[in-house]
Amino acid sequence: MAGEYNIIADQGSDFSKQITITEDGVLVPNTGFSARGEIRTDKTPTGTVVETFTCAFDADGVVVFSLTHVQTAAVAAGVYWYDIEIYADDASSVVRYLEGKFTLNQEITRA
Repeated sequence: MAGEYNIIADQGSDFSKQITITEDGVLVPNTGFSARGEIRTDKTPTGTVVETFTCAFDADGVVVFSLTHVQTAAVAAGVYWYDIEIYADDASSVVRYLEGKFTLNQEITRA
């Protein structure tokens, strides 16, 4: 079962979070695996994708998922849903590690 973590981000700002995935206190190896994540209007299969995270493993094996300020500026302020999955590059497995609400606060200052 995926862990639940609700996120609040700011429209028009860069956004980045990290997930350290461990099993019994040991970092899970990431060789042969990739990460992905989407933000959708709702949790149903027909929920519209409003943005896709850039996801990568850093040098320490931590998953970093992020959006640029251009991406967050393009999404209307509001409450959405997201999840982050880790999947085998050979498509043999997919595990959803994190999910929750993604709240995007309205930007005030505009350049």
